[in-house]
Amino acid sequence: MSMMQAVRFARSALYCPAINKKAMNKALSGVTGADLVIVDLEDSVHPNSKDEARSNILSSLEQWDSKTELVVRINSISNSPWGAKDYSELRLAGLKASELCIPKVEHVEKDLPEEGFWSMVETPTGVLHSQQIAAASTGIIAGTQDLAVEMQSSSGVPVCEDVLFQVLNQVVLAAKSHKIPVLDGVYASYADIEGLTAQSQKAAERGYDGKTCIHPLQIEVVNKMFSPSPEVIKRARDVVAAWEEAVKNDAGIAVLDKQMIEMLHYQNCLNILALVDKKDIK
Repeated sequence: MSMMQAVRFARSALYCPAINKKAMNKALSGVTGADLVIVDLEDSVHPNSKDEARSNILSSLEQWDSKTELVVRINSISNSPWGAKDYSELRLAGLKASELCIPKVEHVEKDLPEEGFWSMVETPTGVLHSQQIAAASTGIIAGTQDLAVEMQSSSGVPVCEDVLFQVLNQVVLAAKSHKIPVLDGVYASYADIEGLTAQSQKAAERGYDGKTCIHPLQIEVVNKMFSPSPEVIKRARDVVAAWEEAVKNDAGIAVLDKQMIEMLHYQNCLNILALVDKKDIK
């Protein structure tokens, strides 16, 4: 088990630029339906506006709806002139390391000033070091857009999505080995619901726990794609009931529908039902 906190249920994580105070306060009010709001100080904020954006966050923390989980993506501490100030001022304001996200993490010792952050893996070096990064993080976000650019051929031919997923399997495996959540990258064509649905399905099948979003229009689809279906929920309840009945009767094994049930199946179903209860999934 990782030293970090237990898995947080984040099917959807909505990026929101800190420079847009109105949009940020709306997202933090919980009305978008996102499980997690990532208030952004990095890519979406112009260099000349970094201080203003940081001040916007500091002045808005009291309006934060505690039912909406908040993470602030700060600027890189090791590779930008703003990251150290982001980190020190937000920690001083009371945000925990687990409420901060650091982009482009490649080396734990250089890029993470302490353990417990959400870490973004979005470079080839980061992927190769994903096991060490996961061990020091509270969650992992795959930075698929940046990684795709860095992986393209020297002639500019884009890397195909299937290859990108294969490369990022290392990141998913690292996160699972440390029992921390791992989120897929964004789908840039926010109005293409069919494409978003297809990509979310692929990500769920590859073990991602959720997906990052760039627009509120994406939240409903992403929440649905990363929620257990009614059939999965029923099966989970049946497995839990069968296992607990077997334990009550001092039986060595449990059987359901002519299939043997082990402790790992029982524990997995408890995790599914915990998500169902937490997010009130029907």
